[in-house]
Amino acid sequence: TWSDWSNIKTFWTGVSTGRPAGGSVSIIDDVHGEVIQLPSNGKGEVNIFPSPASDFITIEGDVLPGSAVKILNLQGQTVHQHLNAYSADRINVQGLQPGVYQTVITMTDGSVQTKKLMVVH
Repeated sequence: TWSDWSNIKTFWTGVSTGRPAGGSVSIIDDVHGEVIQLPSNGKGEVNIFPSPASDFITIEGDVLPGSAVKILNLQGQTVHQHLNAYSADRINVQGLQPGVYQTVITMTDGSVQTKKLMVVH
């Protein structure tokens, strides 16, 4: 959707079909070519897809730059860590053995969300 905001034409984008409650929104400033992430209150839902995954997973939702993603095996060991994650970020899982994992997302405000991940090759 195009809108006029302070005499700057902007394009409002998102990573899902709607803005989640408390979710963040990116603005692309077509005049200056900048992407601006609007603040979030950290209460939105986070999703990881696809699952099962074979090569990459994508983080979707209320994830601001600076968040951390850990992938843990069933023994609770960290098998992959991705620092400075953000919404729409892709994480390579090609090096993981096929199986079930827990994905732990630590937001910039310290809140944590855990998601199940299945890896297949």
